[in-house]
Amino acid sequence: MKKTIGGAALLVLLATAAQAQIAPGTILLGGTMRYSAQSREGTLANTDQTVKLAQTNQFTISPTVGYFLSENLAVGLNLSYSHLKTTDYQYIVAVPVSGSGLGSVIKNGRIESKGPSFSVGPVARYYAFVGEKAAFFGQLGAGFWGDRTESKPEDVLVGSPSSARSTGSGYYAQLAPGFVFFPTPKFGLEVSLQGLMYQRGESKTEITSSIQPKPVSQESTNSSFAAGLGLSNLQIGAAFYLGR
Repeated sequence: MKKTIGGAALLVLLATAAQAQIAPGTILLGGTMRYSAQSREGTLANTDQTVKLAQTNQFTISPTVGYFLSENLAVGLNLSYSHLKTTDYQYIVAVPVSGSGLGSVIKNGRIESKGPSFSVGPVARYYAFVGEKAAFFGQLGAGFWGDRTESKPEDVLVGSPSSARSTGSGYYAQLAPGFVFFPTPKFGLEVSLQGLMYQRGESKTEITSSIQPKPVSQESTNSSFAAGLGLSNLQIGAAFYLGR
């Protein structure tokens, strides 16, 4: 009796898994979105006052188009656009004339850096179902990226911080994990992480100031590797599975 029940349950699971697959010829239309805001505080030297040192805000949107070549395997194209804004706050510590005791903090303006970045490249995505309405997936992608950033001082009281403009471009490779829930067979709600990301490229920066009005150019080649597996790298998305 137990063997009969166990066999029946196994057949039900196999039938459910078979129904849950994504068939060849299905078209994937979807994308993810992420917004993050971070601030950094600290205590200045010779003071007991905690102040905001920096604030960072970033918005990213990444649409994806794909075609299922075989069961649960899709290939396609991924685009990504991001806008980053960072504010570094500047302060002056007024030391007492006597040279002893704690100094007072005076705001000395801020330096704002902001600009867009983008990437484009082919992707491959494979789904592993854990039920009729849920699946884990892994997405492998590579391609080209570019960015532009401008930095300039605002409301500065003392001194003359430099302004800068930089541009960069290069290539990337990424392996990202994700999870999708299907309220209906043709629509999925996704959560994913940045995953493993490698980037390499070249950048050029032009710096100007009141002391050096003629721009000074700096060029560099750099590479980076990041493992974005924390909650701060969480992305929320949705996708349509046309023809499923």
